[in-house]
Amino acid sequence: MKKALPFVIVAALAFMAGCSGDSPTAPAAPTPPTDTWTVSAFTAQPATPIVGETVVLTATIQKNGAAAPDGTGVAFEASVLSGEGGGFFVSTSSTSVTTTTSGGKAVARFYSATASDYSIRVRAQSATTTLTVSFAADEVLALYGVVPSQGSQDGGETVNLAGTGFTTNMQVIFSVAGLGNFQAEVVSVAADHHSALVRTPALSGADPTQDYLATIVVGIPGLAYTANLQDAFRFVHTTGEPEIYSLYPAQGTARGGDQVTVYGRNFQSPVEVSFTTDLGTVQAQEVALSADGTQISLITPPLSAEPVQGDHVADVTVRSGVGTGNEKTATRPNGFVFTADHPEPEITGVSPTSGPMEGGTHVTIFGTGFEFPAQVMFGDREADVLSVAYDQIVCLSPDYTPTGLTPPVTVDVTVRNVNSGLTSTLPGAFTYGESMFITSNAPSEGPPTGGTQVTIFGSGFRAPLTVDWIPGSGATRTIPAQVVSVSGNQIVIVTGAADPVPCADVAGQFRVTQIDSGVTAEGGSYTYGGQDLRIYNLTPGQGTTGDTVTVSGRNFAVANTTEAVRVTFDDLQPQIATFPNAGDLDTIQTTVPDVSTYDFDVIECTGNAGKNGCQEVASPVDVTVENLDTGCSDTLDQAFSLVPPVTACQEVVVGVSDTSHDFGNVTVGSSSTWQFTIRNDGTTGEDLSFQWNATPPDGFTVSPDTGTLSPGSQVQVTVTFTPANAVPYGGAIQIVAVGGACGAQDSAVVNVTGNGQ
Repeated sequence: MKKALPFVIVAALAFMAGCSGDSPTAPAAPTPPTDTWTVSAFTAQPATPIVGETVVLTATIQKNGAAAPDGTGVAFEASVLSGEGGGFFVSTSSTSVTTTTSGGKAVARFYSATASDYSIRVRAQSATTTLTVSFAADEVLALYGVVPSQGSQDGGETVNLAGTGFTTNMQVIFSVAGLGNFQAEVVSVAADHHSALVRTPALSGADPTQDYLATIVVGIPGLAYTANLQDAFRFVHTTGEPEIYSLYPAQGTARGGDQVTVYGRNFQSPVEVSFTTDLGTVQAQEVALSADGTQISLITPPLSAEPVQGDHVADVTVRSGVGTGNEKTATRPNGFVFTADHPEPEITGVSPTSGPMEGGTHVTIFGTGFEFPAQVMFGDREADVLSVAYDQIVCLSPDYTPTGLTPPVTVDVTVRNVNSGLTSTLPGAFTYGESMFITSNAPSEGPPTGGTQVTIFGSGFRAPLTVDWIPGSGATRTIPAQVVSVSGNQIVIVTGAADPVPCADVAGQFRVTQIDSGVTAEGGSYTYGGQDLRIYNLTPGQGTTGDTVTVSGRNFAVANTTEAVRVTFDDLQPQIATFPNAGDLDTIQTTVPDVSTYDFDVIECTGNAGKNGCQEVASPVDVTVENLDTGCSDTLDQAFSLVPPVTACQEVVVGVSDTSHDFGNVTVGSSSTWQFTIRNDGTTGEDLSFQWNATPPDGFTVSPDTGTLSPGSQVQVTVTFTPANAVPYGGAIQIVAVGGACGAQDSAVVNVTGNGQ
């Protein structure tokens, strides 16, 4: 389709008898300005992501110092600087994406499942810039707790999740038995990835007179594992009465002075909070109520003037609307614990309850009375303690392989408060090893042609066995590997070849199968590198039929082979490319196909004869490179400019054989005829046909009065004078010609006169 630039329509002017028949001369068309493109800003949020997190990239694009027009194409490309790589843009699942601007900004989202550094390049027209994005190693995804642990069935309340490995793109599901799964909104994630603010979902189909327990499940797109907390949140029934959901923290020293928040609903100012234990009732200090009536902040009072030896559990009471005449009370039994100077620890559970013999498993120990510093023992081996809170300890399980025991091995877990020496033991709390399991593998990536030697680490391996690579993302096809050697803790394999070769990286894991027992284990992580064909540049940047063009990029062919590669310029005839440099699979050459049928951009122009015309100009086109063997391809938008075979101005010029005629005296009611010729005197040798129209004055007719003329052709027009009255007649036959894709115009005038008698 022709892409015509704006033009000015010249209106035909009515000429009275005796006026000059000369055509007006159109002003010269202005020279199109050269546009200046810049990337004024390029940012990543979050700036310090971790593995499994999605980074939002925002590029601010300007054209001639102002915001780029909406819909301007912007290309993002990522390349690995260090690490395993494998990152991709979310919308394309590849290392490149093209988006468009809105309000002068273009946005893309980038994800990485490995700890790697990437260089992100953004390109808008002639402007480019780069940004380095580094994904730090992820922590184990874990969910420890939620505060508050209750909320309305209507949802919309903000709760704080505590754990590790949280990301901005994580998904949080509240799973309610009998009702289904409800997705919460992630409001924000702390910079240390240990906490997140989440807005609770509304329950549909719930009975407003009942409470519902929900299991909270946290998952990260692209990562196979999830974290969940059973029956962690209670959706409470609808009521207008004040209600206490929870207190955080839920314990403090008997000396008082701890800052505590009471979470609930329907609290009205002024409020009072009291704590009742076996030692009596004490009033909270510095009590303040939030504007929405859901949170009360306070300072705990001293429980006793005397030293307190043991822990004391307190009922917490809130008096709402004190002194307003509408006072209401809510009590949470056993809502707070005043701890002794040296609390006695008690373990209630651990999660997870098993891990590999080599240790290193993140284990959370739940209970009460834990005090920093604390020592944790798995059997007779000491664990590395990462954090200590009153009700939970996070540690790394110690290595149990030096014991020489054959897994599975079940051990007791013991916590010791170092300052007091008080201990608690949970018998048989943790199991080392399984009958067979995979912990990791190295290396974690290789070419699609296979042949990479990989060591799989784990436990319980015994020949004979088979190893298969299982792709992720819902795919089902597996690739068998060649087993080289097997020991109890290691398997050495050689990867098989991917067929067909994938265009993008494909991540997956290994499955080990014992041939004699049928026992299987899955785990590890291995990525087959994709063909990932990319176009970087074309040299030269413009040309016409038969010109040689060099295209640089990457992966135009699979390693050590030179399959046929096809290059397509927009919708023109595809061209087969060649590899000019032996061994260089990242450079190809091709020729520009026949452009004679291409619809070039056109502009209005003024030719040598001083007439308006149309001029075809160099037109940007998309270029696509495709590997015919693998089917992998890449398109670089408007990467090359096609030059028209003729760049001269093709003028629209209308000519006439006569410029005037007098019919003399003609009897009223009768007619007289005369003929003249209209010609296309425009640019010769080019198909610049024009459409003409002739408009006669009153008393005169022309036949034909419209038509199309190609360059150098003409048409004979008959003029008929038929007077209706015995009066003089006269005027101008207006002839207007419009031609070319830009709608260039020219006009001519033939004056006619006559008398009716």
